Amino acid sequence: MKKGDLVIKAIENQHLLRLAPKQTWDNPGVVIRGVYEGSLTLVDAITGKNIATEITPVVDIMIAGQIIKEVPTKFLNRVVR
Repeated sequence: MKKGDLVIKAIENQHLLRLAPKQTWDNPGVVIRGVYEGSLTLVDAITGKNIATEITPVVDIMIAGQIIKEVPTKFLNRVVR
């Protein structure tokens, strides 16, 4: 993915819901910052403690006028013309 690409949500994931509300993810978005290294933290739902941190490729996107930062690329699909 590169700057200017149109993307949509690939899978339903709790991490995406922490970044933005569910209705936001129903719309396509535009990549405004290309791929860079970010982290994805897994949290235990019962204790609230961090279980693991994963280093993963992320992008910043704009959906419906809202900028969402550090969205893992594995949760997005690029729309091909």
